[in-house]
Amino acid sequence: MKRLHLEKTPPAVRQFVRSLIGHPEVVEFEENGRVLLRILAAPQLTAENKTVLLQQGRELVRAARERNRDVPARTLEKEVRQAVSASGRKPDDHGRTR
Repeated sequence: MKRLHLEKTPPAVRQFVRSLIGHPEVVEFEENGRVLLRILAAPQLTAENKTVLLQQGRELVRAARERNRDVPARTLEKEVRQAVSASGRKPDDHGRTR
């Protein structure tokens, strides 16, 4: 798991992250119409919220698998490599980025 140490971030980042803590709802980060990540402050994560979020995550994974079911493995690999290249991260010997 990666951790963001706020004391090492610019003041604007600290202020932004702290502003999210008071929100009872999930905060989504979106780019080009795609949700990149969702944040819910840990103290506000009830058992019901957790169940709902896990179900939504499972549904997103199911939909992605269904969407890619008939896509050749080479095409998927090429798209993943392009996405990693665009992110500026370097994959390790096993193709994972850190």
